Amino acid sequence: MQMQDQSQTSEPTKECYRCGRQLPADAKTCPVCGRRQYRICYCGNRIPVNTAECPHCGADWSDSTRVKRKKSRSSRLNSAALLRSAGIGAVIALVIAGLFNIFITYFATIGVQGEALPDDFFGLLDMASVGLRRVAAAWWQAALTRRGSILAFAICLAVGAGIGAVASLAKVATRKLGRRSKRGSSRRRSSRSK
Repeated sequence: MQMQDQSQTSEPTKECYRCGRQLPADAKTCPVCGRRQYRICYCGNRIPVNTAECPHCGADWSDSTRVKRKKSRSSRLNSAALLRSAGIGAVIALVIAGLFNIFITYFATIGVQGEALPDDFFGLLDMASVGLRRVAAAWWQAALTRRGSILAFAICLAVGAGIGAVASLAKVATRKLGRRSKRGSSRRRSSRSK
């Protein structure tokens, strides 16, 4: 009996840092709470979780805190979300189809110029392309007769775009300069304190 007691006590053990259960010294996880009993140091070696300093590289772990990991989302299929997404997709498809129908009918009406609209879809599509060409030709003619006003409009657009680009670049530059000055002032403070 005494020999068995001695052999049991001679095995090195350690406590789980979380639940306090006695574990073999080489245990990697606790069988009760499932917590890992080591951490990976900056140098790449495994060290016990409750070690304040890495014995391999001397890294200080005394102020380290454990970070809670976010629980991963389940990969199971959520039928309610799937049904909601399918319904939203169906509504969007109906709206797009309705707008497309309005667009095609409008330009087909311009294309036939007072005649009856074709009954089949492809005839309607063909007349819509004729109507679209007529509208584009009318816009081109209007642009040619008003060259001066269009040129002034284009110049205004170019100047506005240039001002917007310069303002955006100036904003980025001031941010970068602000960061540099903050870094420089903290470096100056730390060198003064030493």
